[in-house]
This record gives sequence, C-alpha cells and structure tokens, in this order.
Amino acid sequence: MAPKPVGYPPNRALVPATSRPAQYNRAHEGPAVAECFQVTTTLPDRATADRVAARLVEERLAACAQILGPVFSTYIWKGEIEQATEWYCNLKTTKLRVAELQERIRELHPYQIPEIIAVRILDGDPDYLNWIEEVVEAPS
Repeated sequence: MAPKPVGYPPNRALVPATSRPAQYNRAHEGPAVAECFQVTTTLPDRATADRVAARLVEERLAACAQILGPVFSTYIWKGEIEQATEWYCNLKTTKLRVAELQERIRELHPYQIPEIIAVRILDGDPDYLNWIEEVVEAPS
C-alpha cells in the first residue's frame, strides 16, 4: 500500500466546494437547520441514569435521552487505577442550551467530576434537528 499523502485525510476547508460531496456544501442547502449537540455523561447505575435523563428531558434541557449500558470503565482517580460499571446517557440539545444542560448535569450528578462531553452534530436529518430545537427552546 502506498503511503498516504501529507495532510491526509484532506481538510474539507481546503477542498473546493465544487469537488466536495453535496452534504458538505452548506451554501447550497435549503432552509437553515438547528445547530444541535449530543451531550454524553456516564452514571453509576441504571436508576440514577433513568432519573437524571427524565429530569433533563422534563426540564426541556434535552429533547431526548438514550441510556446505554452497562459499560465497563477503566480510569485513573486520585492516582489509582479504578474500574467501574457505568451507564451512558446520550442527550440531544441545541447550542443555545448546551451550557445550561452541562451545568444541570453537574448539579444532578453523584460524581465529584462527572464525564460531560458535548459534540456538535455536523449533519443529520433536518426535520429531526429542527424537532430538537422546537422541544428544548419552547416555553415549558
């Protein structure tokens, strides 16, 4: 196999729009879609994950939540290698609500330093992304 060229994979910003796949040509798209994020956190058990997810959706900080688990985590805490069984909670929200969602997770979370990771959703079904925006930005 030939070596990959320097800068591989190509930076989309450097590729002319006419040679990029259509989904990356934002200037040629139809109506604007909501800028959404997926926020994840891990929790120590299913009951806590259910409780936190329900509260965040009830408070309209997240449009929805999916709970996955158990997952098995290995990490360093206070200088020691630890292992734990945890539950993932994936939440969908908008750019306008992501900071408030993160703060509320900290308030509800039993861990001293909870995992809270927010990733911008770069592409998705426009109807779904707009639904997320309608849910979390509607008055409750």
